[in-house]
Amino acid sequence: MHTLKVVSAHSDQALLVKSALYLRLERSSLRAGPTDAPIAEYNDYVWVFGQNYSTEIDITTTCVIRFEGAGAASPRYGPFPAVRLVGPAISFGPRFEGTLARYDREKHQWLACREGKYYEAVVIESV
Repeated sequence: MHTLKVVSAHSDQALLVKSALYLRLERSSLRAGPTDAPIAEYNDYVWVFGQNYSTEIDITTTCVIRFEGAGAASPRYGPFPAVRLVGPAISFGPRFEGTLARYDREKHQWLACREGKYYEAVVIESV
């Protein structure tokens, strides 16, 4: 069984949950599965976890990403050796220069950049 390692990129404080079977981004909330435990909430340009915050969250385990919404699911993207949640976007690649998805705060949905489609949730799974 694989786990995802989740760390705050710009904070001395650890996130409440450091490993999970999968992560789920619904709206601006990051949750750890399968218990659906909340890890962080994106609010006013930072990821807030407990009394701490960070502008970035790194997922440092090889993973695949898929999008889900109203009866539709996207193909899986990846595997990626690591991904970074930079504000309301998911970045990948060397130095995290590629953008896979962006959260649209007006629509409360995630835009899959490669498809140009909107989805309700993003699922990040270990490989």
